[in-house]
Amino acid sequence: MKNQVDQEEKVIESFISLFEDDLTLIERTLEDKPDRVVKYQGKKVGIEITELYREFNGKPVSEIDAFRTKFSTKAFEYYLSFDLEQNHSFSLRFCNTHLITKNNERKVLEEVKRCMKYIIELELFKAHQPMRIEYIHPLNAETPQLPKEIKAIHFYPLKKQHKSYLSQGGGGVQPNLSSEKSFFKDSLKVKDSKIEGYEECDEYWLLFNEKHSINIGCFDKLDIDDFETKYNRVYVLRPFSDENGKRLIRMK
Repeated sequence: MKNQVDQEEKVIESFISLFEDDLTLIERTLEDKPDRVVKYQGKKVGIEITELYREFNGKPVSEIDAFRTKFSTKAFEYYLSFDLEQNHSFSLRFCNTHLITKNNERKVLEEVKRCMKYIIELELFKAHQPMRIEYIHPLNAETPQLPKEIKAIHFYPLKKQHKSYLSQGGGGVQPNLSSEKSFFKDSLKVKDSKIEGYEECDEYWLLFNEKHSINIGCFDKLDIDDFETKYNRVYVLRPFSDENGKRLIRMK
């Protein structure tokens, strides 16, 4: 609960600082709904905060991201089990078409370990050269093939004073919000159904906090306008500025 409140505080602070006009936050009990109430041009405005995130196979990005981090950690621990003179940064590049699940995790990890062992035993690797193995057909029977769930394994040699570390980078194409607008509309429908129980205000605004994942990333563009809602305004707070230098986008 405390983490959620802290997160909401950061979101509302960013919203107020980026808003084009003056907003005054009204102190009240945090358990009340909507999440925050402000004064704007003499009006009492209720602001409800919710998350906007990408989905894959009906799962939120944050869930997939956490699972991938655990998987990468297991692979990195296997790398550390080798007695190597050279330290490396290590990362996996995941496939966003074929996802690792609890059912196939063990099998995929074993295949990844076979590929890692193959790389580590190469003379080029021992010569401290940057190494990468990608998802390709094996060159011969002795060359292991990455599972389809993993696009690439990366090893980069480090200077002697640096310790080996897990460096998990991003991947995948950033889609437009319009390609996943069913989720956006479903979120609006849920929030619309709760507006009747909110503290009485002159207007209600909905603020989407766009979640960013290091493995999958945020939306490329927020090009969606054909939606209906009971909220007077709808905003999206982005993790980064768009091509116009804006982080706060008004959708309605």
